[in-house]
Amino acid sequence: MPVDGEATLPPQAGTVARTSVPTCQLDDQIGKVRDRDDVRRDQVCIVTTEDGVVLGRLREKELKADSAARAGDVMEEGPTSVRFDEPLVDLIGRMQKGKVESILVTSAAGKLIGITYRGDGEELLHKLHHEHEHSH
Repeated sequence: MPVDGEATLPPQAGTVARTSVPTCQLDDQIGKVRDRDDVRRDQVCIVTTEDGVVLGRLREKELKADSAARAGDVMEEGPTSVRFDEPLVDLIGRMQKGKVESILVTSAAGKLIGITYRGDGEELLHKLHHEHEHSH
């Protein structure tokens, strides 16, 4: 069993993505979205098409909109996203520079895979760096 093999693939953006992300659709009412347990927990809801293509994002500010408003009317359009295979070390570097807490991870077709949180990425990189130092 080659031990070296594990280090050949650097971690990618998708490696630490949380895949249980609250999603909703354009016509969903904000009041109903806001009251969902998963949305309350994550304080975010990703607006997608029926087949999962990302259209927008609702964060705390948008979730406080009028209960009767539709997700599509108040969402932040075209939120920044990265591909699953984006090298994690590059991504975390950019997120630190831009003071970005989280970023969406999507497939090449724009379908939602998950959300990568900067803290999760920093933790993994720190752990890998630590393990690497101790393996020499």
